[in-house]
Amino acid sequence: MAEKSTPVCKARTAVRKTAAPFFCRIRSATTELHAETVEEDQLDLTIIVGGLAAAFSTVSFAPQAFKMIRSRDTSGISTGTYALTVAGFILWSTYGILLGALPLIVSNAICLALSAFILTMKIRSHTQ
Repeated sequence: MAEKSTPVCKARTAVRKTAAPFFCRIRSATTELHAETVEEDQLDLTIIVGGLAAAFSTVSFAPQAFKMIRSRDTSGISTGTYALTVAGFILWSTYGILLGALPLIVSNAICLALSAFILTMKIRSHTQ
């Protein structure tokens, strides 16, 4: 049913046309604020997941290194695997340096040191 063209209807239409951009700006600002809140929550989750991944990856080499120090047995360790692992951590550390990402640099440098130690022990056991 069509709206009658009365002065009241014309006034409502004028108010709608004037108010619509205002309400659109409010809706847009609210949406942007919600998006920023979601991004901050995702950033917090990203930092937590990244921190846990770095910690677990770093600590994962420690048991092998400690076992080798105690037993001096490297027979069960693959030289090729650890050579590739060391190369990978060199690249990851370099990538972190290029990005200027300290958490990436530190976690991969620690992994590099531990895996290089294991590789060195393995190579030394072959020469003896």
